[in-house]
Amino acid sequence: MDYTKGNCLIIAVDSNARSRMWHDTITNQRGKILEEFLICNDLYVLNEATETPTFQSKRGSSCIDLTVANNRLVRYVSDWICGEEESCSDHNIMNFKIASIHNGKCKMNYMGVRYTTKQEDYKFDTNVATNFISTFNCINETDANKLDEELQGKVKQYNTEDLIHDCFSCVTAACNTAFRISKGRKLKTRRTVPWWNDELKILRKKVNALRRRYQRTLNNEDLRSERKIQYNEGKRQYQSRLQEEKFKSWQKYCSSTEESNPWNAIYKTASGKLRSTACLTTPQQPDGNFTFDIESTTTHMLDYFVPEDDETNDIAVHKQIREQIKELIDTEDDKPFSREEIASVIKRFNPKKAPGEDGLTIEILLRAFRRFPSFLTEVYSKCLKEGCFPKQWKKSSIVPIIKPGKEDSRDASIYRPISLLNVAGKLLDRLMIELCIMCIPLLV
Repeated sequence: MDYTKGNCLIIAVDSNARSRMWHDTITNQRGKILEEFLICNDLYVLNEATETPTFQSKRGSSCIDLTVANNRLVRYVSDWICGEEESCSDHNIMNFKIASIHNGKCKMNYMGVRYTTKQEDYKFDTNVATNFISTFNCINETDANKLDEELQGKVKQYNTEDLIHDCFSCVTAACNTAFRISKGRKLKTRRTVPWWNDELKILRKKVNALRRRYQRTLNNEDLRSERKIQYNEGKRQYQSRLQEEKFKSWQKYCSSTEESNPWNAIYKTASGKLRSTACLTTPQQPDGNFTFDIESTTTHMLDYFVPEDDETNDIAVHKQIREQIKELIDTEDDKPFSREEIASVIKRFNPKKAPGEDGLTIEILLRAFRRFPSFLTEVYSKCLKEGCFPKQWKKSSIVPIIKPGKEDSRDASIYRPISLLNVAGKLLDRLMIELCIMCIPLLV
């Protein structure tokens, strides 16, 4: 995995681990450990449900042979099957097809869209203007102010849902051509330990050489015994030096606590307050059974995080709210949003907040607003006037965060779901909150 450096990777492995995740009948301890390893390293199991187990012997059968791929290759692998032909082994032959990597297929991004923006990159402004001109059939192609006014006048011609879709599709298309799309997390390099040094490296090489020389001496028993003693002595020295360096490293780590800050990593380690990075891959369902693959796990977690809004389970207060929503509102229309209001709300956003599923950040939205302030102000005012919160902005990416103290739990309650909404929808939400705050004194 370290040497692939982001390239395609496929692994065929006899794992000796059983899990419902790869369609076995049970999940053992080795299976749980392997599940966590796969999910933490963004690896995908290609095994599919089949009547033929991957391993068969006189003692029994199981599905312990896996085909694993990383996210760069998984979309190109298809037609996985466990064959029934003779393999001269207890393990059956697994067949699959790998399509051409450069065959023009639509690329999938499992890490989500992340745009890398730069302050000096002005290509975005030109691209978004070109997209607006093409999508909304504008005449003014050179004067930015006149184009902004023309787009503002075209807002009334569109349905709100279609307007939002066309408008922000233009912004997204401009981002795709102007900004670099991040590929997600960088691959983790092999983590070294603080006590490892060149002396230990040399000793390990010597021990390996002594072991190979001892193992290859077969015809002379006296020489083999002599070399065995040399190997054991070299191994003893290496282990002794290893323990000594570990102790020195730990002693140095413990003595690094400053008198001004006694509550650092040493205290947290001793008190057990360091969070672990446990991963939940096959949670337990209410009926006591475990999920068996990625699809069933995702479905179960979504049902837990986002329960269905069933009207039959409503209590009296909920029923009353539903009826009130259906009533027509005969109050005066609110004043449209102003450019100053929208600019003020945008500037108060935290620029480091994670984007939603469309990848647009508040910085990108601010750039678009500075380029077309009248047009975007009219777009948000139209949402206010028609009482419409577009469906496109109701989509979210759910990121499950492990709750502290529940790392050992096996059900979905171990997670706290964090919903990442699109920033354009967050802006409308903030504008409505500001409007409600302004109206509160009038109701008192």
